[in-house]
Amino acid sequence: LALGKAAQGRQLLEALRESSEPEDQQLAAIWLEILNAHQKGVAPSEGLFLELANNGSTDRVRFEGWMAAGNLRMSAGRIDDAIISYRSAVAVASAVNHRLALAALRAAEERASSVLGLGGPGSLVVGRRTIQPRPVAPAPALVEFRLDGRLVASSRRAPFATSIDFGRIPQRQILEVRSLDAAGRVSDRTRVVVNRRSDEFAIRIVEPSTHELNGFVDVEVATEVPRGRLIESVLVEWNDRRVALMTSAPYRTRFEVKVGERGILRAVMRMDDGSEVEDVLLANAGAMTLASEVHLVEVPVYAERELTAEEIVVKEGARQRAVDRVISAEESPLRIALVLDASHSMGEHILDVQEAAIRFVETQLEDRDRIMMLAFNQSARILWPTNDRALIEKAILAIRPRGITSLHDAMTIALLQIPSPGSRRALVVFSDGMDTNSQLSPREVAEVARRSGVPIYVLSLRPNFGPHMPRTGRDSVMIDTPWAIVRQEQARLHKVTRSTGGRTFNLDSLEKLESIFAEIGEDLRKQSLVIYQTEPSASEWRPVEVSLRSGERLRSPEGVYVAGEGEDGQ
Repeated sequence: LALGKAAQGRQLLEALRESSEPEDQQLAAIWLEILNAHQKGVAPSEGLFLELANNGSTDRVRFEGWMAAGNLRMSAGRIDDAIISYRSAVAVASAVNHRLALAALRAAEERASSVLGLGGPGSLVVGRRTIQPRPVAPAPALVEFRLDGRLVASSRRAPFATSIDFGRIPQRQILEVRSLDAAGRVSDRTRVVVNRRSDEFAIRIVEPSTHELNGFVDVEVATEVPRGRLIESVLVEWNDRRVALMTSAPYRTRFEVKVGERGILRAVMRMDDGSEVEDVLLANAGAMTLASEVHLVEVPVYAERELTAEEIVVKEGARQRAVDRVISAEESPLRIALVLDASHSMGEHILDVQEAAIRFVETQLEDRDRIMMLAFNQSARILWPTNDRALIEKAILAIRPRGITSLHDAMTIALLQIPSPGSRRALVVFSDGMDTNSQLSPREVAEVARRSGVPIYVLSLRPNFGPHMPRTGRDSVMIDTPWAIVRQEQARLHKVTRSTGGRTFNLDSLEKLESIFAEIGEDLRKQSLVIYQTEPSASEWRPVEVSLRSGERLRSPEGVYVAGEGEDGQ
């Protein structure tokens, strides 16, 4: 078929369809459907592709079914559906086909983005990137690029590409791209959250952009929703009076404000599971302000029993802070990221690691806990947060060792994806390799870790290597022996985990792997969240010590990153 010999290709496929092997029959059915549709000038049957993608006799059939469904959806402009198909294809792809599926997935994710050059969802956005907006009609006279509200670049010539420095430390930032016409009016506006969490949902009042309102006021809200979730409605209220209830985008409306009328403009987004989030704007307040002199900070602590706020002492630097409350393990489910090495060196260990990881999920985590699974080599493959145990097990079993190791990047991606404060959290990492391919150094991972406040557990298997082991990371230091490099890498990881209140386990073999996973599970059941009060200030790292009034020191992070006023801490 690739050579244009359709008649000969059809004969071969029809012969294949008569095979006694179910795989041969099903593969022939997929390819004949594509060929028939192409020759007739019609769309192939998506139903056939999805049936074989879900129920095919082998992974090869399921792979071809998902790829065919993805290609069909892409051609129809259903980009989000195509991404789902290609992601499923990646999960079942063989070593030969994995690169093909991953390339299709990345192309679909890039096409789905309103800003080109940022990569697909889950990509780390650091350093200087060349980006450009997706073309819109009519062509603008000027395109402005704003990062967290600050104008950082502009362009007057198509394709309106520019270069923006997102900084060396990955962090959540809001990139806004504004298209202006010749008169300087905004004709189009796009907001993209870089390094965003996969389960993040938020609403923001974009217009009005001023707190002084009078007469007819245009309201526009921007929304951010998790993958696979739907917005049920967006409610806009003025002083508790409904202005509009909208069930589809764009979320825009208009209302009238009387001269001198003070009030609160409120926008509420309701998700399909009943959860809600809101944004408010205080209008025409004059000298009146809404301010809080108390800033609440959470810190994970570990204890053998349930704790009460009255018995806990928190010292932030030299100052003792008031404890607001304690959230126990029973009160809060766990949000955990499980990061597994899928590089080539894992070939001889992968079955044992998969079995231990599945047992960890089945026996050490509760049904209410949500797990994100991330497999990494030179790139990362992510199963977004879920409590579907069958889906998690399938993702673990789909790991196929290949490529080189990007441990630091994988840890950073996971830290950025774990939900924000308000729940117990942890990052569990298994790797047997030295990092040879990451963008980020251990120092930068440590900075992301302390900003996130997530306890990190690292299981580091002593690698098996020959007499020479090159190190290519940005922090590489050539040392006389490979074992010295191993010790240095393990020491760096131990320093990161200790600073977060987590733990490091150095393994010489996999004999105790399952028992160590069980030990981590037991440790996580001892985790509580201590919420204490502090004063807001400029963003800064503050050392913290948590103990009981009896004097017993509790295990906790070495400190907390306190966001400045107006920041969200991400």
